[in-house]
Amino acid sequence: HFSSGHIERRQVGLWKLRAYDEPWMVPVLFEELERTHADVRTGVLDLLAERATDDADAALAWASVFDRDQDHRGAAARRLAQRVDHVGETSERVRLVLAGALGDARDGPPAAAAGLVNSLNLVELVPLLIHAQVASGGSQPRTGDLAWIMVATQTAFVSDLQPVVSDSAVAFDPQLSVITEGVLLRVGDAVVTTYRAPVHAALVDLTSRHYGSSTADMGYDREAWKAWYEAEFRPMLATLVEP
Repeated sequence: HFSSGHIERRQVGLWKLRAYDEPWMVPVLFEELERTHADVRTGVLDLLAERATDDADAALAWASVFDRDQDHRGAAARRLAQRVDHVGETSERVRLVLAGALGDARDGPPAAAAGLVNSLNLVELVPLLIHAQVASGGSQPRTGDLAWIMVATQTAFVSDLQPVVSDSAVAFDPQLSVITEGVLLRVGDAVVTTYRAPVHAALVDLTSRHYGSSTADMGYDREAWKAWYEAEFRPMLATLVEP
């Protein structure tokens, strides 16, 4: 059904998918239908939204942050937002999916998750946003140099001379070598710091909205954010939830 070029036949296939409602089947559907037509993939998202279950909502959350296709992530995020708005709260399983995405080593999932955390108003995930806005890491263990730079002058010279003698003839077999004079810079390892602008923007927007004033002045300084969260933001939130 789904490899067909006819829309009607693909729609029949989507109707048949309604019978596959076990939670363990969802990852299989995502994997098997990853390279099918766009209407099939969005149709699966619609089926999940229609099921109105916690399992289906968690699957929508997963697709909205981990799917490879940006358009598909956006489609899943919109349906998840509609579900949360209908239910009136974000389930614990959806929060766990978003928390896991914020801790991902890649840049894509944290950025997508940060946007959802902001739009769903999940202020309890602010500590994870603080940590996820900056990512750093070194290279993997290796043998040899990561890179090298040489500024030098090379001079060729005859390092060995072997005479070759035959009847009424004499020749020489020279061996050439090169001497190098200059500077060699060897790079054995490197540490890269990545500033995730989408995560930072979501953090500033979410915290500023609740705090009542802009928090942008803290920039990407994790320690400043942590100190502010412990000294000011968390106590403020505690007063808001008290009866």
